[in-house]
Amino acid sequence: MSSGAQEKHASAGQPGSNGLPPPPDSLPPADPPDGASTPQQPDSAPAKPRPVKLQLLAGDLADPAHSTDNFYQRKQIVCVNKNEEVARIVEAEEGFVAPTPRLGKNVSYAADGVTILANTAGRLFIRGGCIWVEQALKIRGDVDFSTGNIEFAEDILITGSILDLFKVVSAGTISVGHAVEAADVRAGRDLLVRGGIIGKEKGHCRVKRNVQARFMTNANVRADGDITIDGEATNCHIRCGGRLTIKRGALNAGHAVATGGIACHTLGSPGALRTLVEAGIDEALRASLKQRLGLIRQQRRRAARIHELIDPLQPLMQSGALSTSHMQRANALLYEAAQLQRVSLSEIATLRRDYESLRARTKSEIVVAHLVHPGVMVRFPGLEAAINFGIRGPVHIIPAQIDGRQAVVVKSDVGGSIVSLPTTAVGDEVLSQLERLFAQAA
Repeated sequence: MSSGAQEKHASAGQPGSNGLPPPPDSLPPADPPDGASTPQQPDSAPAKPRPVKLQLLAGDLADPAHSTDNFYQRKQIVCVNKNEEVARIVEAEEGFVAPTPRLGKNVSYAADGVTILANTAGRLFIRGGCIWVEQALKIRGDVDFSTGNIEFAEDILITGSILDLFKVVSAGTISVGHAVEAADVRAGRDLLVRGGIIGKEKGHCRVKRNVQARFMTNANVRADGDITIDGEATNCHIRCGGRLTIKRGALNAGHAVATGGIACHTLGSPGALRTLVEAGIDEALRASLKQRLGLIRQQRRRAARIHELIDPLQPLMQSGALSTSHMQRANALLYEAAQLQRVSLSEIATLRRDYESLRARTKSEIVVAHLVHPGVMVRFPGLEAAINFGIRGPVHIIPAQIDGRQAVVVKSDVGGSIVSLPTTAVGDEVLSQLERLFAQAA
């Protein structure tokens, strides 16, 4: 048996019993935390009590039936939630020899005196008979087959890279020392990558707040906040709820959408590769508005249909010519129509607030410090323009009123000159429907 296997069986109890794998060198020291406690023996315990051991309740190793042939999903790191049952003190077999179970930090006994609960979300450890939970999760090295996929409720620090096809999920911030490859990464707060995001057209990053990286290539990245890239972003699909900033490199090829505007050193490529950039557009909110508009239309159609059926019966209802059952049914339908009308008006008011909030935080501008190459398509709400010639920066590309019409223009930051680009009006059916709905409800 290997030394790793011997340590595993020593910590779990005996060969064949449930237990955690030995942690890597990056984990806390072998000595258990100070203040570890041992379970109290009842007063009625026999003179020769049978030995006890820890039975794991958390993690894949606790239930062999949950094992998988997918090596990516074989989790070697056990993460637990607050108040989760993580282990239980059970009687061991005769002749069993192991350290007496002890409690370390962030764990406690349940009311039954034998079940052990996690007092906080974190990573579960068991060593030398002691069990405890660490709130921080640090992976020294790569996320690979030695760790498996990782799901954690707090921040995750990875000193290496997240390798192809692995999954890392955190409700907090994910910090990566090297690179994110073609992996599935989801952060409840920020994603901070010291190297690059190298998606290989397979990886996906979904982030609730901000993203920072040295560069991006063939990546699919979506963030509700800002995205900041030190170098270049090449052939990427970027959805940014805040501002997209490319500090020193080029934004070329691919498709980038940023609600708060775009700022880059260079836009496009010398080879005139197609680059589509959209500023002042919130695709996530637009999709939400479209869905909510559909629901409101259904409510209003239902209310209108009820009135089509019941309104012709109003004279009969007022004269008392309808039977009691028919009168009750008609009144119930009218009540339903009134409720639908109230709900739809309330939802329209909420839509209006969301729409005004969107307009307040959007920024329809593309700022280029050095050079715009041919082959770039720029798009703003309702407008788009193709750039077929090189433009020397620094410039602002913005929508403006020219000769009584809306157009996309290039404004020089040096001399203030303005050049109008050939502009095409782009219909936005969702916003058009929204404005018509507001007009009808006014």
